[in-house]
Amino acid sequence: FDIAMGIIEPPRERTMVNVIEEIICDREQGRELTKQGKVFSRGSTKNYRQTLVKLEEYQESHKTTLYFETFTMDTANHLISYLNVKHQMSLSTLGRTIKELKTFFNVAKGKGFENLTMAKVPNVKEDAFDIYLTEEKILKIYRVETTEAKEKVKEWFVIDCFTGLRISDLTTLTKDMIHKDVIKLSNEKTGAKVVIPLHWTVKEILKKYKGHFPPVISDQKMNDYIKEIAEDAGLKEKQFYTMTIGGKTMDFKPYEYEMISNHTARRSFITNLLKAGFSESEVMKLAGIKDPKTLQKYNKVTHEEVAAKVATSPYFTKPS
Repeated sequence: FDIAMGIIEPPRERTMVNVIEEIICDREQGRELTKQGKVFSRGSTKNYRQTLVKLEEYQESHKTTLYFETFTMDTANHLISYLNVKHQMSLSTLGRTIKELKTFFNVAKGKGFENLTMAKVPNVKEDAFDIYLTEEKILKIYRVETTEAKEKVKEWFVIDCFTGLRISDLTTLTKDMIHKDVIKLSNEKTGAKVVIPLHWTVKEILKKYKGHFPPVISDQKMNDYIKEIAEDAGLKEKQFYTMTIGGKTMDFKPYEYEMISNHTARRSFITNLLKAGFSESEVMKLAGIKDPKTLQKYNKVTHEEVAAKVATSPYFTKPS
């Protein structure tokens, strides 16, 4: 009992950080499953752990301990403001962090911690500026000469551009998943069945490895090297966009190669298929997507491309 404050402090072993650690462990070890009855993906639990580390940093920085029982709206606002400024978060990253905190609070109800504070915190969102690569640019990467160390990174990136798989699925590819001229697998995230035709570049890579896929590389290694490979391939067009960072609107002017990561491959796969005239339902089946709204998040056709296409229509041209 704290005489000065007149409050009873909850047992220290049931701090917010410790309870969240339990929640994450339950999801990592399969004791708690998704609404679809599946194990939580490694990507999800990795994000949870990153948020947990930020909570620990906040406690250390402010010499305090967070408890669900005493977590107020003032606490929430102070925490979110600290995370936003300290980590210079984009609005999309801040929004994801808030969403994860809400998840922790919701799950904590089942552990006896009823607190509706985070439910009152508004969600924040900002559309990220993401690029895709046209088939022409992907082939530039495929054909560029590079070092032996970067060759496998280049091959895996090209495979991903023409299969559209998430990294969690890409790294599980084996020769046994190839049936004639298609790849067959179950999407790890959604469980959806995926059947993808083998692009001619993928066939060439498989032939190089006698029917097998290249040795697996880490997603970090791919992200590190693919920018250098893209630069060598001449993808140096300037990009322009604005983003809210740490609560301030900032302008960015990177080169195209600087914006390329392993996630670019899936966006390129989906966007190029839609541009080629395949229906949304067909692309969703190829990409293992169940929700049309999710599909549109991957569609990165630019305003300039739409304008150029529409400009040639009879509506915009003078009659002969």
